[in-house]
Amino acid sequence: MMNRCIFCLSETDSFNRLEHIIPESMGGDEIAPTGIVCDTCNQYFGKEVERVALDNPILAFARSSLCIRTKKGKYPSYQGLQFEVLGQPSGEPAAVFPPEELKYIMEHGRGQMRIPIGNLGPITRLLLKMGLEFLAVSELADVYSPAFDSARKAARAPDLAMRWPLAYGALRPEDHIIEFGGDEQGPYVKELEYHFSLGVDSQLGLFLFFFSYGLFTFLVPLNQGDFQAFVLQTNDLNPKEYHLSLMHADLLGDVGNDSR
Repeated sequence: MMNRCIFCLSETDSFNRLEHIIPESMGGDEIAPTGIVCDTCNQYFGKEVERVALDNPILAFARSSLCIRTKKGKYPSYQGLQFEVLGQPSGEPAAVFPPEELKYIMEHGRGQMRIPIGNLGPITRLLLKMGLEFLAVSELADVYSPAFDSARKAARAPDLAMRWPLAYGALRPEDHIIEFGGDEQGPYVKELEYHFSLGVDSQLGLFLFFFSYGLFTFLVPLNQGDFQAFVLQTNDLNPKEYHLSLMHADLLGDVGNDSR
């Protein structure tokens, strides 16, 4: 198989770095085949996109809640507006509240944990990066097709004015990420850190990447098409409180650009 990067389309760069499709710091263990992501793009995504995306409150809260260790073996923490979440070796996070909030929780049996959305441009680029890599190892389409050039550019080298559609929302209780299976010890039910899938809407001409992580679910198109119509159709099937919010993310918000 000839080396060819799915992002910059280089055939001459080196292809020696191990490419995690979902970042290790999110618990990812899927490895991309050698030859589809060059070392330059691998390094760029790690330093300029993944790092910033993981600092977004949504992903920072999820990583702390899931007690996923960093590459240095540390458990992350998230400092919220009225609380702090600390990852623990036990796999159960610790939540710390100020005295007045803790008193309310003890008296009423519930409280609020407000998580700011923050800039979703870096998360959008990370989703596009993951989606294109999963597409490359699937048989749904040729990832090198010009149909995916816009997503390629959005993930790797957007210009200052470039935006990309994104839908996001809360997971429904029945959609919590659970795996049912069995092994030599019998049946098991396991809570997973994430879930992903690729989809095709032939009527709208869309290739879609779905990603659920922690309490949130995300959806991005991998090509140009009527994404708004798809989101509206999806919301028609969901209870109102679990509707997806649609936006066009500013891709370069807080993220560096390398025009290669």
